[in-house]
Amino acid sequence: MTGLILLLAFLMPAPLATSGSSDLTELLRDTLRQQKKLDILRRDYTFNEKQEEDILDNKGNVKQHKFAEFDVTYVGQQRIRRLISREGKPLSEPEQRQELVQIEKDVKKAQSKDDKDPDADDDAEAVMNSFLRIMRLTNPRHGQLNGRAVTICNFERDPAAKPKKMEEKVMQKVSGTIWIDEATHSIMRFEGRLDQGFRVGGGILGSLHEGSNFSLDQVRVNDEIWFPSVATLHLEARVVFSGIRKNITLRNSNFQRFHINTSSVVSPPAAH
Repeated sequence: MTGLILLLAFLMPAPLATSGSSDLTELLRDTLRQQKKLDILRRDYTFNEKQEEDILDNKGNVKQHKFAEFDVTYVGQQRIRRLISREGKPLSEPEQRQELVQIEKDVKKAQSKDDKDPDADDDAEAVMNSFLRIMRLTNPRHGQLNGRAVTICNFERDPAAKPKKMEEKVMQKVSGTIWIDEATHSIMRFEGRLDQGFRVGGGILGSLHEGSNFSLDQVRVNDEIWFPSVATLHLEARVVFSGIRKNITLRNSNFQRFHINTSSVVSPPAAH
């Protein structure tokens, strides 16, 4: 029995020596500062993204499976995805030409948005400020994730905080867990779940149901930048009169660094 207790104590994450919420708040603010630095560097990267979507029936059984593959680059703050295959089949030549036309539109739109809103980072800071104001950070502890030391904490709504904006009302219906890499102060994993459903347009336009959940894992690339590696979403919702139940998974891989310019983004796709 003593051996079992010692084993459980070893496996359990250790509580932080200083567990005040102010420490966690500052740590999360620093993750945002680190992300702003990485946002510039990620423009010099491209990677492959595989998207799987399972549409579910009322009993949770898969009634339709979709699969698509993309090449991804960044222009400014915007992610540009070029579709290269659908259901495991490469695009036909007409489809490739159509995709290039769409890519050119996406690039111009991204460049225009970047020019009009050079301080787009302020939006992320506003979201972080809202999150920290209306949410409560709990149960801070040390742990390990993928061989790296992490700080782990849970988050939940703060009953004393009053939401001022619609997005804050939505945030307060979510709880979850955050894993933060202690060496780089970057988020390695994020899990969230909707504890209470909410309506859009008073329920006339639609609603998002309790039980919807999401997760995001990040991977360290070239020991200089973090990229999302796997993202999952379980969605239960209603849009007007149509119910939606689906699982979506995004898997990113083959991260490569090079200097990105507009011509490289819209050049004809390589054969796959």
